Amino acid sequence: MIVPHVDVILPYLKHPEQWLQNGALNALAVVVTDERCAEKIIPPMGELFQSTPRQSTTGGPLNLIRGKLPAANPKVRDLALKAIGGAYANYSGAKTWVGGQDLTGHRKETLEVLAGALTGVPGGYDMLYQQCQVALLHLRSPRSTKIRRFPVALPHRDLSQGHGKLVRAGL
Repeated sequence: MIVPHVDVILPYLKHPEQWLQNGALNALAVVVTDERCAEKIIPPMGELFQSTPRQSTTGGPLNLIRGKLPAANPKVRDLALKAIGGAYANYSGAKTWVGGQDLTGHRKETLEVLAGALTGVPGGYDMLYQQCQVALLHLRSPRSTKIRRFPVALPHRDLSQGHGKLVRAGL
């Protein structure tokens, strides 16, 4: 039902009004794993995840996408993991809001949501590791003075299934 309208919905991801971005993102998240349109919609969704300062826009759709990715075609899943991982590694949401409100805490929470969207998905921990391997290694050293990108301990940390490089790194 949504797939035939993807071309009409897609431009709203770049609309300046947050409520229109939110509506477009929610509609597209439903078909994110559909092979007919995944290559067209996932990169612009990743751009929005990377730049929006509003979790009210991205939080719900990211959770929906996280739930759909484990059953997705591996090609679609890899594309989505790269988009979300890239959004995490290059997050550029505003540091202050109109009027001067400090968004530092919000930025941290947004990074947690993006990282959480990668976990629980086959290949997600490896993507997180790939995007932040230096920062993750610094988590092992509490005395490190380097600024690290990863904001908190890994969410949903269940490594019993084995997650490639993270297991080998001892994280």
